[in-house]
Amino acid sequence: MTTSPPVLRKPLFRSRAALCFFGADLLSAAARYLLMLALAVWVQQDTGSAGLAGLTMLFVTLGTLTSPLTGALVDRLPPRRALILPLLGTAAVLSTLFIGDGRPVLPVLYVVGFLYGAAGSMADSAQSVGITQLFDEERLVQANSVHQTLNRGLRVVMPLAGVGMYATAGIGLTVGTVSLLYLAAAALVTLLPLARTAAEPETFSVRGLAEDVRLGHSAIRSDALLRTIVYAAAGSLFFLNFFESVGLQMVTQGLGRPATDLALFITLQGVATIVAGVLLARYGKRAGLGRLMFGGILCFAASALLQATGVPALVVLAMLTAGAGLPMCIVAMVTTVQTRAPREQLGRVHGAMQFVIGVPQGIGIALGAWLVSVSDYRIACGTIFAGLLCTALALLTARSRPLSALARSGDDVTG
Repeated sequence: MTTSPPVLRKPLFRSRAALCFFGADLLSAAARYLLMLALAVWVQQDTGSAGLAGLTMLFVTLGTLTSPLTGALVDRLPPRRALILPLLGTAAVLSTLFIGDGRPVLPVLYVVGFLYGAAGSMADSAQSVGITQLFDEERLVQANSVHQTLNRGLRVVMPLAGVGMYATAGIGLTVGTVSLLYLAAAALVTLLPLARTAAEPETFSVRGLAEDVRLGHSAIRSDALLRTIVYAAAGSLFFLNFFESVGLQMVTQGLGRPATDLALFITLQGVATIVAGVLLARYGKRAGLGRLMFGGILCFAASALLQATGVPALVVLAMLTAGAGLPMCIVAMVTTVQTRAPREQLGRVHGAMQFVIGVPQGIGIALGAWLVSVSDYRIACGTIFAGLLCTALALLTARSRPLSALARSGDDVTG
């Protein structure tokens, strides 16, 4: 029988447990984003091939698609162990990068990239479980907002910091720093008052993997509110990832600026994400999960229209709008999963959620690249706008009883 620790009812940053959790979150996210781009740059400089460098990121992405399996593993481990395992495992795997005497051994690097992505997926599911054990439902939106703010903020600054560290100190020091960050995060996790037994302590077996995956997806499909929120998020992120390819053409053709200016617009988007995350942590629960999701989708749609204008001031506003919408969608989705999924299946459901939104994101990037290659970027922006409006309309008109609670507060939705 699972022994649940007492949830924290103090203000979020007035307890040691909360500070330890978000401290570990900060260190692990910094480590994850510090290395990802640096690995690709390392390969490109050594081989002269942008394609081989791109494969590094592809294998990391493929690793994240193991989320239904890693989520099942999370359910079968005590929460503290589920949090520590990917941290220590990643630090250990990174040590294999030193076998090439300063040069990348590509087969090894691609395996490391795959495991890197898989460990990140497992860490995400474990953090979701950990948040539900540490914080009561009154504080889930706030805790998830802080988590998203930390991760999205570090996602803006740490890749550049990693490339800079690699350029000045080499790959060895960069990898060593990342490993130390992971170890420090694991040390903080040991201080958390988490349950000492697994939610579902049955033996983890290869034979049961298919059933585990099925249970995670079945839990999403069988709950009308959960299904609607997760699928709305998947649809919105599918269209949002068109921007991965649209952005460059928008800057060079629409604004007549050098391609390097795209980094500035991405930074502005990241700043807006951080600010929105801070505001969500304070006021998000008042809006309700359905309104957060709907508002996020409308932000994305408005951003698409503003980018199509080619007016610099409006494009800046578009970046800020898209950045603000991202944490609204993600916090609404994750909090809905945490409050609607069966507690003993939360790891699997969170892993299934990651898969459900991850596959459309990859397809969206590919379709966006194709669309801008055969047409003007404004057509792509119009396609994004239309798709997002359809997604918002589907969210509003979904025919299910729990959706009557979408306009109410978080308590009403999750009750």
